[in-house]
Amino acid sequence: MPDTGWDWVLEQGVPAARSGSATNALSALSAAILPSQRGTGLAQRLLQAMKPPARAAGLTSMVAPVRPTLKALYPLQDFATYCASAA
Repeated sequence: MPDTGWDWVLEQGVPAARSGSATNALSALSAAILPSQRGTGLAQRLLQAMKPPARAAGLTSMVAPVRPTLKALYPLQDFATYCASAA
């Protein structure tokens, strides 16, 4: 996703949908899990639940903003380095 994130999704997606242009992606704009529910697999189930309706609509891609679970423990490490070391 471009650095402009949600703005880009809305700036591109809304006019495309209104004009009837072909679209190929579903984007979650936001999803939040209550702190008491974190670590229960709910976020994964939420993302998995988005896939069947996207496929049924003929969409081939899905993007969703996610925050890696333990990133807050490494505030000085940039995101790309954190993701590379977590892989």
